[in-house]
Amino acid sequence: MESELIVAWQQARGQGQTVALMANTTDTVTRLNQLAQQSRIMNGELDINKPWLKAGGSLIFVGDEVVTRAMTDDYEPTGTSW
Repeated sequence: MESELIVAWQQARGQGQTVALMANTTDTVTRLNQLAQQSRIMNGELDINKPWLKAGGSLIFVGDEVVTRAMTDDYEPTGTSW
């Protein structure tokens, strides 16, 4: 079901809609985020060779869209000013 949700999310984005993915557990949110990011990488929307940072155990690439529940400062830039 999660894969089907990501396909619908991509289709809606492709039509110019603004879409938020939400789930009732942190584990599900993590899986959906990973699937969405992998989809965007495969579609050429994100470039893993450009600067990235690590935040809360996740990699964030240039162009990623991020919504947080709380501000933290536990990120590790890859040598590029942010």
